[in-house]
Amino acid sequence: MYLTGEFNYQDLMNMNDPFFWFECMHANEILSLMRKRQIWFPRHSNQTDLILDLNFYNILYDQYKNWSDKSLVNSAPTMHEALTLFEMDSNILKYCNGEKPFSYDRKWDGAKRIYNVMNIKNTHFIAYEFLMEKGLVQVYDFNIDVCDEITFLTVIQLILELWPKLLTQSGAFNHLPEKNLNDAWSYERLKDVPRSNFCAACGPYACVFIDHLFTRTNLMRLNDNEVDNFRMRYIVAVIEKELNP
Repeated sequence: MYLTGEFNYQDLMNMNDPFFWFECMHANEILSLMRKRQIWFPRHSNQTDLILDLNFYNILYDQYKNWSDKSLVNSAPTMHEALTLFEMDSNILKYCNGEKPFSYDRKWDGAKRIYNVMNIKNTHFIAYEFLMEKGLVQVYDFNIDVCDEITFLTVIQLILELWPKLLTQSGAFNHLPEKNLNDAWSYERLKDVPRSNFCAACGPYACVFIDHLFTRTNLMRLNDNEVDNFRMRYIVAVIEKELNP
C-alpha cells in the first residue's frame, strides 16, 4: 500500500507507534487536517482562531538569517538592534494576508488567537498561542524540564521580536493596541498543564494541546490515553484524505 502525497504505509505505522518520535511532516499533516476541520465543521471551533503551518518559525528564521548575513557582515549588533532595521519579505506578508496556503486563504486580521507548533532543535515539540489583544505568547509544553529557560529564550526571542513587526508591516492589524505593534511581545510558559515524562509523545501532545485550545475543550482532561486516541483518529483522517484526495 502506498498513499499519495508525502505519506506512505510506513509513515502511518510510525504514527501508530507510541514510542515513535514524530517528525515535522507528521505534526504538519495533523495541523493541516485541523484547519480543514474548521472549515467543514464551523460550529465546533471559533472561526476567529487560526492554526499556522509548522514551518512558520523556520520561514521567519531563514529570512532573518539571510538578511542579517547580507546586511550586517561588518558589525555584530544584538538581535534587538538588528531587528529594528528588519523588513519583512513580500512572501511572508502574503502569508499573513491569506495569499499563501498555510492558513487556507484566510486573512489573519480578524484573528483573536493564533496557534502553532514548534520543533525545538528537532528534538522537542511544543505548542504556542498568540493572544492577539494581550500581546502575549502562551507556551504549552507537556515536559517543560526538557528545555531550560535560557535555552528556550534563545528560541522564542526571534518570534517575540519579529511577530509585532510582521503584524505592523502587513497593515492588517492597526486595530490592535499600539504597544502590541511596536514592542516585543511577552511570553509565558504555562506550568499548570497536563504533563508526562514520556518524551516520545511530545509531538502528539503538542497537537492535542492545540486541538483542545481550538475547540475550547478543558485541557486538564488530557492524559496519555486521550492522546493515543487522538493520534488514531488523525491516522484514520490521513488515510481517508489520501485514498480520497
